Amino acid sequence: MKPMIRKILNKTKFISIIDNNPSIKRSYQNIPILNDIDDLKESNLAIDILFCTGTSLINNTLEKILSVFKNKAKYVVLIGPSISFLPDILFDKGVDIVGGMNIIDSESVIKVLQEGGGMKFFKKYGRKYNFIKQ
Repeated sequence: MKPMIRKILNKTKFISIIDNNPSIKRSYQNIPILNDIDDLKESNLAIDILFCTGTSLINNTLEKILSVFKNKAKYVVLIGPSISFLPDILFDKGVDIVGGMNIIDSESVIKVLQEGGGMKFFKKYGRKYNFIKQ
C-alpha cells in the first residue's frame, strides 16, 4: 500500500487511511489514520475513490466497508494479488475495479516469500492487471 499511497499523495492531500498497522502511522504522520472503520466521522464518508486491499477480504471486513461506503464513494477499487479471482462477485457487491497480479515465475516468488520479502521484491515476477466493471 505504501507505494500507492505515495502516488496518491502526489495528486491530492485529501486522504484518510484506515489501518491498524503501526508502520503506516510512522510513515504518514501528516495524514489522518484511523484504527477502525467505526472511528469514521460523517465528513470522512464524502469521498471520490475508496481503495481497499485484499486483506479486507481475508480479515472479513470487506462487507462492512462496502456497506459503510455504499452510495457514498464514486468508485470502489479493490486491489491485491489475492483478490482478482473473484471479480464478478465483487462487482455484484459494488466494487468498480478489481486489481490483481498474474504470477509468471512462481518459484522465484516462493523464494522471496520464504526469505521474508513482500510485494516490493516479488512484483518483478508478475504482471499487474485490472478488471473494470462494465
